[in-house]
Amino acid sequence: MTAPQASKTPPRDDVCRSVPFTSTRDDGDGLTFEGYGAVFNSPTRIDSWEGTFDEQIAPGAFRKSLRERTPKFQFDHGHHSLIGSVPIGVIEDIREDDNGLFVQARLGQHFLIDLIREAIATGAIDGMSFRFSVVRDEWRDAEGKLVRPEDVEEALWSGSRGILLRTLKEVKIAEVGPVVWPAYSDTTASVRSQDPVEIDPTRLNEPEQRRKLGELLLRAEAVDAQEEGEKSDDEPQDTPDGAVEHSDEDTGTPPPTEVEAEGHEPPSDPPTDEVDETIRAAEERLFTEALAHVRTARESTPPMKGL
Repeated sequence: MTAPQASKTPPRDDVCRSVPFTSTRDDGDGLTFEGYGAVFNSPTRIDSWEGTFDEQIAPGAFRKSLRERTPKFQFDHGHHSLIGSVPIGVIEDIREDDNGLFVQARLGQHFLIDLIREAIATGAIDGMSFRFSVVRDEWRDAEGKLVRPEDVEEALWSGSRGILLRTLKEVKIAEVGPVVWPAYSDTTASVRSQDPVEIDPTRLNEPEQRRKLGELLLRAEAVDAQEEGEKSDDEPQDTPDGAVEHSDEDTGTPPPTEVEAEGHEPPSDPPTDEVDETIRAAEERLFTEALAHVRTARESTPPMKGL
């Protein structure tokens, strides 16, 4: 059975980028967090499962989102096992300037947050990341020619138009904050940390959460298929006992099968309905297994109360 092929179009939801930040003390009464969540017009090489391309953020990309809502200030994208999605502070100032997206926030008062404050003060934590969704972007090829949206996937797959440049024209920012493991390509550019597919086990009855789970499964299948393909290409395959190896010069007609020798036509491919049903059954099985895994993980790590 052939698994459904995952799309390699770069994600537009729950995308994360990371940059270094600086912190300053404020009259000794706490720690004021300052940094840039994004740097404008600074291309960064993205090398991930979707393909290899460069990405930059255009000035004005955050303007509409910031007018509509101030993002949350979280630690490690709200994934910390104890702090969770509880904001660790309040954003006092967030705006676009000539350099990029400037963020200033005051950290809250809690013994867990104090550990983060100390790590920031000593430089142990020196990265900031923000999570956003792409509203509008633009793609150009290595020659600067515009790439139509419907041609992006093929260009990433084949590399026929060189390394593409993706410019984010408008994004909707959801949260921003310090992270332990930012991924830097250098010390000044905005870079990609990861493309998380965030799944809430308590909301798996919602179509959007099921879609994200399906995307995660397809990504895993795509990686497994690629690894298996590389293995088969690089490693010689043993010939089974009793089988005959044929060279490239052996162009003779293969002997007829037993069915053909009796005058019967070989069986045709199964009807499309049967193939579709097989694919749906495989997808249902994968969803069931993933759901069981998520529930097991959730039950084994109950949330902390009273934080």
